[in-house]
Amino acid sequence: MKNNKLVYGIGLILLAVAVIFIGYDYSKDSFSSQTNIQTPFTADSIEITDIQILNSKANCRIEIIPSENEFVLFSYDHSKYKNNSTFANNELTINFQSIKNINLDLNSSPKIKVKIHCKSLNKVLQTGVGDILNHDTLRAEQLIIQNKGVGDIKLTVNVAQETHVTNEGVGDIELKGKTRFVKLENRGSGDIEADYLWASVAQVFNSGVGDVEVMATDSLYLKNKGIGDIEYSGPAIIADIDSKGVGSINKK
Repeated sequence: MKNNKLVYGIGLILLAVAVIFIGYDYSKDSFSSQTNIQTPFTADSIEITDIQILNSKANCRIEIIPSENEFVLFSYDHSKYKNNSTFANNELTINFQSIKNINLDLNSSPKIKVKIHCKSLNKVLQTGVGDILNHDTLRAEQLIIQNKGVGDIKLTVNVAQETHVTNEGVGDIELKGKTRFVKLENRGSGDIEADYLWASVAQVFNSGVGDVEVMATDSLYLKNKGIGDIEYSGPAIIADIDSKGVGSINKK
């Protein structure tokens, strides 16, 4: 009799475990089916003949691709964003408007991706949140780079004449390649990393929180009034040096 009760009790326990397992598996499959809903992505394109200026005001990832055929491709979720980007007077402005959605979204917010195919650029301005980078070397006679946003700018360049870089944002600017002359101004909390940008002559002015790294072969002009440090490398002669801030000026 005792053995029968024991067997009966074990059977009830196994039955309860099976019911719990089946319920968990069903709820898991149900949740998975809800979260795997496909997002309605859209691909837009704009012709950008003779583009000279890139102005990014959006939260997106931008890739610059050297090409003889000039156009831009946008990839985004049209149920969440409206594309207000424009091209006029040789300037491409990246701008998206967020569309409010009252439905519960279990997925993470989709990213906006932009691919710019162009021959060259004279100016890159970032006031948005996302990153700007390039697929291959960006060639230009002269180049201006300004970061006033949160995202990073990472570019490999070949500039025949002058490169002017200003960082007033939170994000970093990272440059590689070569240029005849470079002027680096850091007023923000982000860093400027240009120690792999081969410059003949370099001027550096730091009044921000971030650090600046620079490399030159002929002459260097260094001034630090900020909290961040300036680090320099290369065989260049120090033509002028002035350090009055909290940060220091050091040779790497």
